[in-house]
Amino acid sequence: MAGGNRSGRRQALAVFCAAGALGWGGTAQAQYRDTTFIAAEGADSGVCDIYNPCATFGYALYETVAGGNIIVLDSGNYGNAVIAKSVTIHGEGGQMTVIGALEVNAAATDKVVIDNLAFEGTYSGGGYAFGVKVDLAKDVLIQNCRFKDYDLSTDEEGGVVIAGSSGSVRLTVNNSTFFANAVGVLVESGASGTSHAKIYNSAFVSNTQAGVRVVGATNDVTLMGNVLLASPKALDLQSSGVARSYGNNVITSGDAPSALTMY
Repeated sequence: MAGGNRSGRRQALAVFCAAGALGWGGTAQAQYRDTTFIAAEGADSGVCDIYNPCATFGYALYETVAGGNIIVLDSGNYGNAVIAKSVTIHGEGGQMTVIGALEVNAAATDKVVIDNLAFEGTYSGGGYAFGVKVDLAKDVLIQNCRFKDYDLSTDEEGGVVIAGSSGSVRLTVNNSTFFANAVGVLVESGASGTSHAKIYNSAFVSNTQAGVRVVGATNDVTLMGNVLLASPKALDLQSSGVARSYGNNVITSGDAPSALTMY
């Protein structure tokens, strides 16, 4: 288990919450902690406190109340899971390497934060199509993260995929790196949804198809302070996808974004 000074970590309050699995298919029990912990040497039992962390994202999400926090204590393979409520997932200390995939399919009012994690898409014996996929939520913020090797030749693959299934879904990416994925960030939507991405201060390098791809006229991306290079199309706009730029991005190939004025 990762070392470091744990004396400053606050233990979670015990809050009784109605039972029902969200992102975990195990035996039904109360979800009642506002802060849970996961670690490579943890176990999917108990309440996922700092002394007895759990082992997977799925179990941690099940044990965490809506609006709570999941703290990743060290690097490990934490599997795939569905986020079905407001939650913050944060890497403790230095940026932790996470092998796995997270799919956000929450309520249209929910907000999700994913912070300070290095997502890896492949491992011995398998891999994942995406690092984070957003189907439904009000807002998702991804910051201080890295996405690498999400490239399985599927329809929805990439470091981050926003695919709004209904209503208007918003994604913000800040200060993150996308390297050697099929697509760094893919913006698309279902028949009754629209997807809107804002990407700031991030690097897209050597993604095998595109750095940023936007598909469909109702979907868009706003770019500021990014570097997109070393891909066949650094910016790829398909089926009238929309991209807007504040003019301070480095985009070495592909389609040109429309200009926005900085105030």
